[in-house]
Amino acid sequence: MEENQHYSSPDQVPGKGKSTASLVLGILSIVLCWTSWVGMILGILAIVFGVLAKRTLPADAAKLGRIGFILGIIGLILSVILLIVLLSLGAAVMSAYGGVYGY
Repeated sequence: MEENQHYSSPDQVPGKGKSTASLVLGILSIVLCWTSWVGMILGILAIVFGVLAKRTLPADAAKLGRIGFILGIIGLILSVILLIVLLSLGAAVMSAYGGVYGY
């Protein structure tokens, strides 16, 4: 019996970490979209890793990257919408109460 046998599972694909990273970042971008900037950054990173996974991995291994890419787009859109809503509400409150200095 040999001591130096190497075992690996057949479903391991080199570089699949980009696909997994895209999925995790996409999920986090949706969950943290209420923090606007964090959601935007995570969404952009999910999109980038999704594109990298699509380019470097075979189609069956890049499925998680494609899902992460879509979730990243959704998280980015939600973050931008919430940022616009918050800025609009802030402007409305400022104009209702006479601006920054109350004049």
